[in-house]
Amino acid sequence: MNNEGMQVPQTPAQPPRTCALATWSLVLGILTFCCFGFLAGIPAVICGHIALSRIRRSAGTLWGEGMATAGLVLGYIGIFLLPILAGMLLPALSRARESARRAACLNNLKQLITAIKTYTPDYDEYYPTSAEPGQSISVSDHYKDLGILYPMYCPALDLFTCPSSGDKMPRRRLDGTYDNKPFRDSEARQVSYAYSYNGSGRNVAWSEAAPSTTRILADRRATRELTPRSNHKMDGRNVAFADGHVKWVSGRRKFLTDPDHPDHRISNKSWWSERPD
Repeated sequence: MNNEGMQVPQTPAQPPRTCALATWSLVLGILTFCCFGFLAGIPAVICGHIALSRIRRSAGTLWGEGMATAGLVLGYIGIFLLPILAGMLLPALSRARESARRAACLNNLKQLITAIKTYTPDYDEYYPTSAEPGQSISVSDHYKDLGILYPMYCPALDLFTCPSSGDKMPRRRLDGTYDNKPFRDSEARQVSYAYSYNGSGRNVAWSEAAPSTTRILADRRATRELTPRSNHKMDGRNVAFADGHVKWVSGRRKFLTDPDHPDHRISNKSWWSERPD
């Protein structure tokens, strides 16, 4: 039988397939921006390079070069650009958080100085002290006398801690009878603020006779320069004054009790009681 002239049937051409690695590269590249950052960026780049290599060697049987290229671009952005952006944003976020904590600290001092002003009419105009009014105080322990305010004049222990300090008051069990005595040792070790005293002549607690410019409460480390361990690092301190106002004071040097006092023998003094480190 003569087969000359007969046509041999042609095998139909297979349509090109999508390269799976190209798809993975694009998906991982998108995930780079969603939540995984460089953890998805690295495999996106690897899959993209392998996919492009296979597509170019496939003689048209694979497609997806555009997806692989897009995955590569997104992956490289995730690896190199996002960390740079994060490095620029994180300090700004940190500053914003510290600014909020500083404002909360200022509010704590405002409530404490208000509590002191509420206390003084009941105790011969003297600020909280465990000594008899007008008698010498224990300077090293005077800061503990702030605990006298709790809970009758100051209802929350957390007001004695600065949010930036990391100090945290232990919880008391209140069974209906309030302990209106100075801080327990466990609580005194968490007080974030310094409490000033009148060191003129003899060491006594301030009274309402104190000049309005007298600094009564301030962030810790008032008797020395600030360090990175200070409540607000080395930026400055929040302070409450005898007239009841509070404000932020910049500077890292030791804190004077009343630098505006007309008597230079008092204006250069640092009369503070605070918990030891």
